[in-house]
Amino acid sequence: MSLSVGGAQVAPSLDTAALRQGASLVDRSRDLALLSFSGRDSQAFLQRMLSNDVARLEVGRGVPAALLTSKSQVVCTLEVLRSDDALLAIVPEPVAAACVEALDRFIIADDVELERRPVACLGVVGPEAAALEPLASLAEVARVEAGVPRFGADLSEENLLLEGGQLSRVSFDKGCYIGQEPVCRIHNRGQVNRRLVGLRWLADDGDVPVGGATLS
Repeated sequence: MSLSVGGAQVAPSLDTAALRQGASLVDRSRDLALLSFSGRDSQAFLQRMLSNDVARLEVGRGVPAALLTSKSQVVCTLEVLRSDDALLAIVPEPVAAACVEALDRFIIADDVELERRPVACLGVVGPEAAALEPLASLAEVARVEAGVPRFGADLSEENLLLEGGQLSRVSFDKGCYIGQEPVCRIHNRGQVNRRLVGLRWLADDGDVPVGGATLS
């Protein structure tokens, strides 16, 4: 089996097998951006903006979430963390500016200060912490094999949140947020018109299709 990663064909080898069985250290500093929300209204503000429940976050804990349009299309995905003095959001670098702009226009009378912070981000991928190896391409292969969507590659603003199977980013018990009605309606009906799924391509199936190709 082989995969197309960044336009290049990557065949899983002993390296990727080692990653799945051990661990790999990956530099994500160029891929991710860090947003900081401070002020007494910051937690209540994000609770109204994001799809998951951030109101219950304790210091040192985090939760996956998403910022949506009113039609439940994905503006960006976020990993929200609570520190002693602020709420921090890790977002994909390519959409960080759009995320800041979308959130900033809703800060009117709230005591919220939104700013970007410098970030150096190292990710450890794999079930063990042995034989660390800084190979982002192998981590991307492991991400695809694990079925974890990446915004900008597998999801975009053209997609509904639940088309990507992103239930972990949604709380169905919290109060209102942008895009909540379509999310709940789709969830209650139990279906979407299209869904992100994985495709295993075996060597005897022929050449691996490039990204964006139509399969029949």
